[in-house]
Amino acid sequence: MKPCERCQTLNPVSARYCMQCGLSLPMRANMEEVEVEPKPAYNTLAISLLASICLSLILVYVFKLPIFFLAGFLPLLWPKKRRNS
Repeated sequence: MKPCERCQTLNPVSARYCMQCGLSLPMRANMEEVEVEPKPAYNTLAISLLASICLSLILVYVFKLPIFFLAGFLPLLWPKKRRNS
């Protein structure tokens, strides 16, 4: 929070002007107050495709199942739509 020099009102760090009196606020001197959300380092679609391929290979090579048998499990991998109640 940044205090205003004129009216001592506490303003958010991202504010350029005081919310009470409109005085221009000084730019922040340090970057410690800035909160940055970390972005996920992976893509959900890529991980689900990779997991699907791995499971398919396990079923085919370990359990000796035919490939066309895997098509029955595809609907289980699709995301379910949420209903708004």
